[in-house]
This record gives sequence, structure tokens and C-alpha cells, in this order.
Amino acid sequence: MKKTLLIIIILIGAANVTVFGQQNKNVAKAQKENQENQKKLTESEKKAFDEFQKNQKECEKKIAENDKKIARLKSKESNKSSNEKAEYEVEIIALEHKNDELKKQMEGYNSKR
Repeated sequence: MKKTLLIIIILIGAANVTVFGQQNKNVAKAQKENQENQKKLTESEKKAFDEFQKNQKECEKKIAENDKKIARLKSKESNKSSNEKAEYEVEIIALEHKNDELKKQMEGYNSKR
């Protein structure tokens, strides 16, 4: 009886060691996966920030181009007839509206960062 009890205790101990060893492996695997996912997230954040900066520069460039067009149209407008002035005014208003929208968009993105 004592031998049987001793064998049962040894088997239970071995089973516990095996279970705990397996749990340690699972924990280590989960930690490694977590580190890899964290690295991927950091890389994704960097890509997103780089893309944001690229878009911001493109918006700033477009705003500057629109400002030049507006100035050019305003200078031409003064030498034209009233019909032509009205057409220029419509183009100017449209460009100013585009600039305002781009500026609002950029402000929105900047406030989210």
C-alpha cells in the first residue's frame, strides 16, 4: 500500500512539473508575441506619422499655389471689364474657399496629434 501511495505521489508530482513547465513555455511564447506586436505597432505609428507629414507638406504647397493664383487673378481683375471681373471674382472665391478648407483640415489633423 505504501508503494502504491508513493507511486501515486510521484506521478502527481511529475504531472504538476509537466503542467507548470508547459505554462512557463506558454507565458514565454505570449511575451515574445507581445514584444513582436509592440514592434509592429511602433513601425505602423512611424509610417502613419511619415504619411501625415507628407500630406501636410502637400497641403501647404497647394495652399501656397492657390495664394499665388489668387494674387495673379486679383492683379488681372483690375484691368478687365465688369463681366470678366465677375468671372475672376468667382475663381478667386473658389480658390479662397479651397484654401480655407485645406487650412481647416490641417488644423483638425494638428489638433488630433
